[in-house]
Amino acid sequence: MKIPIFLLLAFLFLAGSCLRSSGENPLVLETSKSDPGPAVTPAVSPHEEKMELVFHDEFDGDHLNPQVWISKQYEDDPIKNATLRGPDNLQVKDGHLFLHVRKEVRERKGKKSSWTAAFVYTREPVDNNIYIETRFKPTQASGVNNAFWLAGITGDRKSYCDRYEIDCPETRLDIKAGTNIGRAHLAWHDWKTQSYIKDAKDKDGHVAQGIHVQHGWDEFNTWGVWIGEDEFIYYLNGKEVWNGKTHEKYDGQWLSGVGKFDRWFPDEEKRAYGKFGQNHWRYNGGYAGDRMNLILATMPWDADWSPLGDAASGTSMAVDYVRMFKPARTLKKSPVQEVKMSMADKKLLLHGEHSLSGLGIELGRGASASWPLEPAISSKGVYPTYLGIVIQKNGPGAVNFSLLGKDGVPCIRFGVDSSNALYGGGKMLANTANAYPSSDAGRPFFLEGRRYLLVVRLTPGRDGSSHAVSMYAYDLANGGPPTHEPYFHSNIDENGNTSINNGWQINQRDPAASESVAAKISVTYEGMGMVLIEKFRMGESFLSVLQN
Repeated sequence: MKIPIFLLLAFLFLAGSCLRSSGENPLVLETSKSDPGPAVTPAVSPHEEKMELVFHDEFDGDHLNPQVWISKQYEDDPIKNATLRGPDNLQVKDGHLFLHVRKEVRERKGKKSSWTAAFVYTREPVDNNIYIETRFKPTQASGVNNAFWLAGITGDRKSYCDRYEIDCPETRLDIKAGTNIGRAHLAWHDWKTQSYIKDAKDKDGHVAQGIHVQHGWDEFNTWGVWIGEDEFIYYLNGKEVWNGKTHEKYDGQWLSGVGKFDRWFPDEEKRAYGKFGQNHWRYNGGYAGDRMNLILATMPWDADWSPLGDAASGTSMAVDYVRMFKPARTLKKSPVQEVKMSMADKKLLLHGEHSLSGLGIELGRGASASWPLEPAISSKGVYPTYLGIVIQKNGPGAVNFSLLGKDGVPCIRFGVDSSNALYGGGKMLANTANAYPSSDAGRPFFLEGRRYLLVVRLTPGRDGSSHAVSMYAYDLANGGPPTHEPYFHSNIDENGNTSINNGWQINQRDPAASESVAAKISVTYEGMGMVLIEKFRMGESFLSVLQN
């Protein structure tokens, strides 16, 4: 949906105002505890992974669930295409959500519409690593856009966030293509570039890419989109139709961002995408982890191949269901290994000044502890491995962890240094004190006398790149970790510099690192006082290493 950036920003502000005034308790879609409903499976399983249903709405009642959905209000939505959109154009009936289109005059701020239509969106944004599926039948008239899409409305409004859009699809009847043929537009829009991209005539633009797909118009079709960390895959009736990367004219634009536009502002690009001259740098469509809301909408939209006429009045887009699935591995809450440091485990090897308390191991200066990793961690894996460790420093010093190969040689190191900065990496180490964007925070990431959950993500290399180490220290006395994982941005240089959108506090991708298998972990304390190590967990998901 191509809209000027000033309208996009106004739209985000107004939508946010609607949310804030609603007074409803939000439903976190990706962890919905609602009635699971029918035993449904997705039309497709991206990458052939086992998928689990995390949210659905079958529209079986007689009204929309206000805990889940928000409608645009006529008085808040600016007139566009002579149309106002609001809740009176929505109806739940006979197991469907109807988005009605009417030739109707409504007044807003002294101006009158010629049409009314509908716009409804999820109260909460969704995470990535999710497959979203919607089955709908479009309005049975030309000149009306029927849309299932995603954009940031109610999420975090920090700089460079909520500035992305995924159309999956927007479709209109194409009268020139034949009888009952829909022309669906599948696309991504990187609105972050709108502020600095210029075309050959020095006019504003933005990087976007899309294709058109034909489909049967007078029938229900099942549309799906997989949103990964660095990929989109679009589906129609269970078959992949586009991966977001190809284009008949600008085929390399997904990877480089350069194609339709060739003028860039390096400083802005560096902040938004992390281009510090990294090896294996990828633009990846400019997606930087925006948590977007799912949107269903109708809009009269005239075109020579889809003319708008009076026949559109009284028609409606009929939505059968909305369902969301996540890979089962991302939902696992049980670790594959858990070591309770308060127990005299025979596999736990201790050296130097130490003590076992009811909480865990206390290590003095120069003391160390080690235990086997079960199973061992390979840098050639397919999916990330996560580690979770509860730590409390009771004096100034460094807490140093090492993942050791079978030969006892460290292959990955991480920890908290004597200045309370986080560090991590392989042969090279990155540090929050000097790696962007953490270096801009101007604060320590660890404080003495406080309990922290240190979460470490080990990401295997893909497309010829080396594996990455990412870390986040959660203050357990200040809310603890969130329920959704920080976004991982794959663009990381050898010094740990990455994108402002990377949600992890420190990252390292070491081009010099070799393939490795970590079979053991050790921790050493160098400093004054003692350090308390309470728990260790290793798992396949972020959730699996969160400490109870």
